[in-house]
Amino acid sequence: MKTKRKYVPAITPGLRWLFRVVLVLFALLGANSVYLTAVTVLEQVTEHSYQNFYYQYMFLAHLVMGLLLIVPFFVFAIQHMRNTWRRKNRQAVRMGYVLFVVCAVLLVSGLLLTRAGPFEIRDDAARGVFYWLHVISPLVAIWAYCLHRLAGPKIKWRVGLAYSSLVVGAALIGVFLHQADPRSWYQVGSPEGTKYFEPSLARTAMISPSEGRSVAVGAAVRGKECSSEQMPFISQK
Repeated sequence: MKTKRKYVPAITPGLRWLFRVVLVLFALLGANSVYLTAVTVLEQVTEHSYQNFYYQYMFLAHLVMGLLLIVPFFVFAIQHMRNTWRRKNRQAVRMGYVLFVVCAVLLVSGLLLTRAGPFEIRDDAARGVFYWLHVISPLVAIWAYCLHRLAGPKIKWRVGLAYSSLVVGAALIGVFLHQADPRSWYQVGSPEGTKYFEPSLARTAMISPSEGRSVAVGAAVRGKECSSEQMPFISQK
């Protein structure tokens, strides 16, 4: 007599916490990627660099979160596939395999772009291929995940909406804080400088280096306009 195979859930209680870790890291990486993409597109359109101090920290966060995601993702994905590879819902199984391959391409391409030790790739053509794989694969992963979930159990749309709102909200916060420079936070000027303001009690606000350059350029432009318009007797040679 053939014994009935014991039912194993697709996501066991032991895997559920790991699944949540993977989802949170993907959400933060998604928001971070939206910010980095926005800066890249803006630089291409305006032909100016916007990679300031805050951008460098966001790029570092992208690297750190990507590295933190590798092990939890592969552990969860492999165990999840072991639990479901014999399921009768072949459409869900096939799309799960597609999703796994796309996410693997996403993580491996990102690792190859880090220039870290044995993973360093110096050939520009190869780096270009891996860069575009890294850019396009998240979009393909979203498509594959939607088809994978549509073929499986009923989707909890409220959870999906909350998850998407978290990603969009974090991305907007990142864009809003682009001009922030932590080096200028809570800085207090030297007490010796107060003598230059006396008897006034007014104080100037601290500004970031990037804002300082903008103010300096603006002042120079206004000064040139003033000298040419209000003092026409000055030679412009």
